[in-house]
Amino acid sequence: MMFPTTDSTENVLGIKDRNIKFDENLPFETKKIKDERAAVYHAKLESQETRCVNCGFEGSLIKYGTKTCRLKLPNVTATRQPVYLELKKQHYLWKQCRTTFMAKTEVVAAHCSITRPVHWAITLDARTNTSLKTIAQRYHISSASVQRILIQDNAYSLQEKRNYLPEHLCFDEFKATDTYSFIWMDAQSHALGAVLPSRRIATLKDYFLGFPLAERLKVKSIVVDLNAAYINFIPAVFPNVQIIIDRFHIINMANRALNTCRKRLMKQQKRSSREYKLLKSNWRIFLRDAKTLEAKKLSYHPAVGYYDTDVNLVHLALSLDETFKQTYEVYQGIYSAVHDRDAKALKAVLNNYRPLHNEMDTTIRSLKIHWQALLNSCRYDYSNGPIEGANYKIKEIKRTSYGFRNQRNFKLRIYLQFAHI
Repeated sequence: MMFPTTDSTENVLGIKDRNIKFDENLPFETKKIKDERAAVYHAKLESQETRCVNCGFEGSLIKYGTKTCRLKLPNVTATRQPVYLELKKQHYLWKQCRTTFMAKTEVVAAHCSITRPVHWAITLDARTNTSLKTIAQRYHISSASVQRILIQDNAYSLQEKRNYLPEHLCFDEFKATDTYSFIWMDAQSHALGAVLPSRRIATLKDYFLGFPLAERLKVKSIVVDLNAAYINFIPAVFPNVQIIIDRFHIINMANRALNTCRKRLMKQQKRSSREYKLLKSNWRIFLRDAKTLEAKKLSYHPAVGYYDTDVNLVHLALSLDETFKQTYEVYQGIYSAVHDRDAKALKAVLNNYRPLHNEMDTTIRSLKIHWQALLNSCRYDYSNGPIEGANYKIKEIKRTSYGFRNQRNFKLRIYLQFAHI
């Protein structure tokens, strides 16, 4: 039987430590370990020390026995067969001061049986949306070991860094374990800034006031949703900032008001009538930009059971109630102004608004309160789109892992997958 050479074995396993010498007689064998057939390599580790690690004087080393350790290596076969290295570590005695020590290697940490290449592979896999159980099965170790390795090797990424702030920020929150957490990002580069365990204003103030004043003065704009708590605390922490309300949330707020009015009008119609079916099944048509509705080409609408244009269907619904018609016109005015970034048109819609005694009154009142931030949404290009995408990815992380109970572990997985390191 012909065995691979020492050099080829080192290249396959990725071991570059010259102190490790593979057994030329039996460098490799297959045997059963933990009820699995495993590939086992045999090698010996010797030290090149010329000075005592205790007294520092030069002298003679006396070989003082060996200790064989079974180390876990990355899988190198297509069948994902577990791979081990049975390393025979040389034990030494320093004759002058009677100090004993074991030969060491960079391949594995002291008192550990999982090699560093496995550590690196686990961290790389954790940067993808993969569950701990899947990673553990891939490297034939326990899920607890995978989590421990991630914490040991990447603990520095959890340390709060308060020495730099971008000029443009995005603020939002997401559901973490059993509470809501706060997240902020760079609005330009879309790089993750930090994840805080709470969205309470006191927590946010303590965190951001920990940054130097020069960094906080640098911040020019912050994009937020219509959360009044965020809008009120920002000026006290960032003196030179311009607050921008995310355009999606502006339209979404008007959208909800129109939808509530549509449902109320729908319930006033007979269930068997075409008006009821139109308001119930074709609800999306009322939320679209009126300028994009088809006015000439006929198309079949199952809800009403005949061919007609989008414009005619909308006019049919608007003719049912004058209040609903006015609510729809206000919604279209807000939609068009925000979409076209027309601050004057948006101001005209709000100033010319007359109370309709429905949900749109609350929407207009909220928008008027934050008028300056509303105008900034038309003047600046920044939005909360990147951070909403990040929140969706965080939901995927939770779904893959069937949720997290430990907030630190959850935060670490977020940082790893967003390349926060």
